[in-house]
Amino acid sequence: EADAIKYTPDKENYCKIMLNGQEPDFRGVRAVNKNGAIWGNVMCIIERMKAHFPDRLDFDWDTENQRLTVHSGGKTIIAQAGVTHLLVDGQENLMDGQPYVTDTGILVMEVNAIAPHIDGASCQYDDKIGALRITM
Repeated sequence: EADAIKYTPDKENYCKIMLNGQEPDFRGVRAVNKNGAIWGNVMCIIERMKAHFPDRLDFDWDTENQRLTVHSGGKTIIAQAGVTHLLVDGQENLMDGQPYVTDTGILVMEVNAIAPHIDGASCQYDDKIGALRITM
């Protein structure tokens, strides 16, 4: 009876996001699998990609307009809080929901929507361990 009181099942389907086998510090934002769309702190992934592969991408985070712009492999990728379309060279790519900014200023969005557009990046969800694997 005491154990039943202590245990509370998660309300979300939490998962991991790994970049080249490493799980970055997501600054308190847990990744969630929403019907195959992996939502998480996208800036941590972008920043880590830039740190390890500086020649493959550049990015700008516009805090006022809550817009992330990534330049990679000749492409321009734009994600904006409150907008369900990821723009890739002006072409709309519908996401499963709207990115949003947390109270602490962190952009949360569908990571597996933006990652494949980065030069040299691929991603695949591993059901066995519940993780999105991004490789570069």
